[in-house]
Amino acid sequence: MVAVDQITAAVLLSQPAASEVGTIQQYLSCLRRSLVAEGISDDLYDALDKALGEDPDAAPGALRRGVWPVLRRRRSDRAPSLTVEEATRICDRFRRATTQLVQVVPYRVSWTPTEKLHLLRVLRGQRPNLRDPVEYVPYLRRYALAIVDVLDAMGDDT
Repeated sequence: MVAVDQITAAVLLSQPAASEVGTIQQYLSCLRRSLVAEGISDDLYDALDKALGEDPDAAPGALRRGVWPVLRRRRSDRAPSLTVEEATRICDRFRRATTQLVQVVPYRVSWTPTEKLHLLRVLRGQRPNLRDPVEYVPYLRRYALAIVDVLDAMGDDT
């Protein structure tokens, strides 16, 4: 991220905004490429860990980069113990991640995993009852596994 001082920001904000479709599309393309360069944040991995349950082999506070540590949790039978606030926060994080992944994946893979992206969109549209763990725990696990599948398709450098 780049820091801009107040003088530079004032100059930039005083300039007229572009209204031509071609210019706006060019800006949008540049923003998407910058999202690709930023990669996937650690808070998404933390949310995936919470949704899929604890990993007994992970060191406490270990930095979880890459998809393989998360994939091990697919075999975990331990259900996560989440509060309503945690479940709400994780749902919101997964929905933001879905928006980012749908925009970034075409730039990160040689083929677009359309079925996986479609599943992410479907899961983003669902609204489970976050007051009922019987309903939201399986939903969060399905959503987390769908995100892990897309991250896996993107490769280990995410």
